[in-house]
Amino acid sequence: MSKTKLKPEEIEDQLNKQLNLLSHYVSEYQKVPELALALATTIRVLCHDTKNQKSLLSQLKFKTSTHFKNTPFLESSDNKAPFCGLVYIRLNFDRAWFEPKFNETTQSTESSSLHFDDWWNTVIIRDYEGRYLSRKDLVLEMADRDGGAHVDKALGEDYYCISRKHSLTWTFHKDNNKPVPVTGIEQASVVQIGHELLCTLKDAYHAPELSKEAMLGEFSAIGQPGKEMFGKALPFRMEQSRKGPSGTERNLPCYCGSGKKSKKCCPNGTTVYVTTKPIG
Repeated sequence: MSKTKLKPEEIEDQLNKQLNLLSHYVSEYQKVPELALALATTIRVLCHDTKNQKSLLSQLKFKTSTHFKNTPFLESSDNKAPFCGLVYIRLNFDRAWFEPKFNETTQSTESSSLHFDDWWNTVIIRDYEGRYLSRKDLVLEMADRDGGAHVDKALGEDYYCISRKHSLTWTFHKDNNKPVPVTGIEQASVVQIGHELLCTLKDAYHAPELSKEAMLGEFSAIGQPGKEMFGKALPFRMEQSRKGPSGTERNLPCYCGSGKKSKKCCPNGTTVYVTTKPIG
């Protein structure tokens, strides 16, 4: 089949369309987490070169002329916890979850810009056994193998362990209930990658508001909560407690979100925490 070469302005129009898609997926992700797969596929279109095909950013020469927004927490060689550079862990009395950082920064954040190759290949997730994913690794696994543009019969081992086997070992605990893995690191991280690209390439982009879900606390998933998180004392744990209801509070809906009355749900109060297995 014959082909007609696109004009430069037509390729620029394609870039604007892809960035609009990216912005939509980032803004709607909290409502539909599965959009992370479509988001990864759009990032692949923008960023990934193959032997026979050039990405949009290569065609427009952005890779060599542009510095890319870089937002991860700093990873220390002395750190004793799994590293999740682009996300927070958030916590309430019902669950814990990973969420993109968007524009939130701390003193322990690498807020800078990088040349494309450095940005694309920087490690953003590392588990306690040394498995790791760069931005490139994560995007291509999600887009090419895990349902973005194709479903493969096999996934890369590091990606599989991190996304399916919960090898980061972060778990949510509520009173004496069975611990529950904190999941979705791959989805939240790829959303943050999309955010970085939009900050770099799209004029008048505004990051979405963080989740409005009732929240007790948040921390960077790279070490001991509440401190500069580089190789501090174990255990890596964030805890919140609440006393049991008294007086008229006992007949009100329970603060844990169950919908039951407090006196029948958490009459003695409750304690929740998240923790992870240390390295070494």
